[in-house]
Amino acid sequence: MSPIVWSWRRLVLPLWLMLAWILLWGTWSIANLATGLVLGFAVPALLPLPAVELGGRIRPLGVLRFVGWFARELVLSSVQVSWRAMSPRPVEHNAVVAVALRTRSDAVLTVTTETLTLIPGTLVVEVNRTSWTLYAHVLDVADLDEVERIRQVVLDLEARVVRAIGSDEQLQLVARDRVGGLA
Repeated sequence: MSPIVWSWRRLVLPLWLMLAWILLWGTWSIANLATGLVLGFAVPALLPLPAVELGGRIRPLGVLRFVGWFARELVLSSVQVSWRAMSPRPVEHNAVVAVALRTRSDAVLTVTTETLTLIPGTLVVEVNRTSWTLYAHVLDVADLDEVERIRQVVLDLEARVVRAIGSDEQLQLVARDRVGGLA
């Protein structure tokens, strides 16, 4: 990596932290700017974050498809959860569904988990990184067939994430292990 790229990457986080500090105080002043700059460099130096390797590459078409799918899911699931909340019938069956992911990437795990949590009606309650398993709480699960359908939806989500940011090996893995659904 060239020294210019290395220097630029080392400046991004402190500058973002400085901006956050100024926005938290709500005023632009020399004191807030200087304090934010000092904290922006001190916090990452004293509390370093572990490096997260993307392990793949960003594919613009895959990202656009993922964003479109996510927007559609947000609308549909919001309507379903709203309808369910207004229904006079109580929610009788919820479930926590364990799904073992196929890929071994922190980036894919994080994006899959966050996306699943942001979709109304689902919430990731635990992630086991040693087995790469997500545990998702899901509303209104009627039977074991529904549990398997939810498991496949999560695997399809993982495949969408891989097609957006995954490596070629991960793409081959999700394509090979595809069981059905919309992956």
